[in-house]
This record gives sequence, C-alpha cells and structure tokens, in this order.
Amino acid sequence: MKPLKLTMSAFGPYSGVQVIDFTELGDHTIFLINGPTGSGKTTILDGICFALYGDSSGAERNGKNMRSQFASDEQATEVIFEFELKDEKYKVIRSPEQERLKKSGKGKRVYMPEASFYKINDDGEELLKTGWKNVSEAVEETIGFRSDQFRQVIILPQGQFRELLTADSKKRQEILEKLFHTETYRHIEEYLKNKSRELENAIKENRSRQSWNLEKAGCETIHELEDIIKNLKDELESAKKEYALKLKNVEKIREEFNLGREGNQKLEEMGNALEILEGLKKRAGEFEGKKEMLQRARKAVTLEETEKTAILRSNDKTACKNDLDLKEALLVDASKKFKIAKAKLEKEKANEDKREALRKRVIELESFIEKVKSLETSRSAIHGYKVELDGYAE
Repeated sequence: MKPLKLTMSAFGPYSGVQVIDFTELGDHTIFLINGPTGSGKTTILDGICFALYGDSSGAERNGKNMRSQFASDEQATEVIFEFELKDEKYKVIRSPEQERLKKSGKGKRVYMPEASFYKINDDGEELLKTGWKNVSEAVEETIGFRSDQFRQVIILPQGQFRELLTADSKKRQEILEKLFHTETYRHIEEYLKNKSRELENAIKENRSRQSWNLEKAGCETIHELEDIIKNLKDELESAKKEYALKLKNVEKIREEFNLGREGNQKLEEMGNALEILEGLKKRAGEFEGKKEMLQRARKAVTLEETEKTAILRSNDKTACKNDLDLKEALLVDASKKFKIAKAKLEKEKANEDKREALRKRVIELESFIEKVKSLETSRSAIHGYKVELDGYAE
C-alpha cells in the first residue's frame, strides 16, 4: 500500500486542518517522520489507522476520543485518507461520534459516526461502501489485513515493533502469512501433514493386521509364512497330480461298469422277450378260437347288412306298388272322362251355336290328353319298378 494524501480536521492535537501530501516525495520509497516529542508524529499514524479502521495506531484510543480538545464547537472532526494499492486508487472518509454546535448555531448535539469508501477512477469517484462497520470490512478485504495486523506489519509506531517479536507463535504466524502471502503454502503444509498422518495410521493398521495374520498362521516373521506358503503350494501340486491319476482310474472303472450294465440290461430284455413268447405260445389255442369267433361275427355282420338291404328294398317295392295302383286308378278314371267328353263332343258338333263352347271344351279335353299321356308314362315307369321289385323278391 502506498499513501497518497492524508487530511485531518480537528483531529488529535491538530485544532485546524492538516494536509500531508505524500505525492510530494516523488519516487522516494523511504521517508522519515521526525520531530520532538509531542509534535504529532504518532497522530499521523493514528490518522491513517483511524481512517482505515476507526481506531488509533496504538489501539489505546477509539474514534470518539480522537476529537481535538482545541477544536471550536462548530468545526467537525474528520479524516480523509487516499492511498494506492495494486495500481488502484482509493479514498476513505471517516468522522467519529462527536458533540458540536448545531447547524442552527444554537445549542449542541451529538453527531453519530460516519464513514464512506471510494474508488478513484480517471472519470471520478465510485462509492463502494458506506457505514462505519461496512467500510472497515471493505478496507480489511481490500488491503488484506485486520486492524491489529496492519498496526504490527505496516506502521509499527514508537517501539511497538517488539509486539511482533514478543507475540505468541500463532499470532506471529498469522502476521507473517499476511505479510509474505504464505497462506497457500500453509494450506499445502497442512494437507501434507494430514496425508502423512493418514499414511502413518494406515501403516500402523497394516502392521497390526499383519501381526494378527502371522499369529493366526502360527508364525513370527514374514519369512516363516513364506516358507509355509511354499510348502503348501508343493503339497497342493502333489495333491493335484494324485487327484488327476485317481480321476483317470475312476473314469476307467466307470466305463467298465457301464459296459457291464449294458450287457445285463440286454440279457434282462432277452429274458423278458422269451417270457412274452412263451405266454403267446400258451395262448395260441385261445387266439385260434377267437379267430373263428371273429370270422363268424364278420359273416353275421354281412348277413345282417344283406337282410337290412332286402327289407329296405321290400319297403320300396310296396311303396312303388301302391303308387302304381293309385296312378292306374287315375288313368282309368281319366279314360272314362275322356270317352264321355268325346261322346258329348260328337253330339254337340251338330249344334252350330255351341261351336265355340265346344272348341274350348276341346282345348280342355286336349289338356286331359296330356295328362293321360303323363299317366301312361308314369304307368310305364311303375311297370319298370314292378319288374325291378320282382327281381329283388326272387
């Protein structure tokens, strides 16, 4: 961090406005704040710490106690600090809690603390944070130091360098980490320590498990266990060879057993076949009797079917005969009617007036003739059926 400008109003021993322009130092990176005791050297450092964090460089006084006792009632206590960090410029304005004259000029009032944090750009100022606590946190995040670390590392006022030397190891480690940016290496160190601890625990666990396994195997060292394992491997190989040899013998015995079992099975099948053959021979006479019964049954079935056929044909003959008798009766009746009609026709021929009626009658009679012809045809068919039936009867 590089200080650029510090403006203090009614702050500490300064009743008025004091401006310290660090840019006048130019390229000089080292400068000395010199003066007699009580001249306000420490106040410069207090002003920087107050602007950044709201307390003094020695942490003995808070912001409320930083108002100058020589300030007039109407003058406000305020510190403005401008600085540069990583090529960026910032400005902090901070006013402590203070009692001063009202704006009306009548009576006094207590003004609450105020703070604001800006980033200075080429085109103006950018407000980053407001509020006492918010500004302190933003400054801490920007600079990378807390108030106590900043006092010990950056300013070290009036012999307080010994605080860094006499601080406990944890606190000194935090300061040095911030100063030399060694946080990453500390994290790496912690990671390696944790890994080392894990590996040590794993080794202890493996050794404990190894001792338990050796004790279970009845050994004291790994070499003894290796000898036992080697002997067991040799015994295993011998057992495998012996097992293979016995397996071959078992297969041979199994083949012989299967051959013998097949021979016994065939003999048993032959014995069963002979028993069946003897039984069939004994029942040969029975089969012959059944054969004759079968032949007679077949003949009986044939005669029964012939008889059924004859009965059916006899029934057909009777039906045809009845039909023939009926048709013959119809034919005789038709012949009689035809003769009568013919006689009437001859008688009526002389009657000229009834000629037309007779003609119609003739047509009617001609239809009877067709029927008679049909009856004659039926009669011939009936005669044929009769002859056929007589043939069946014979």
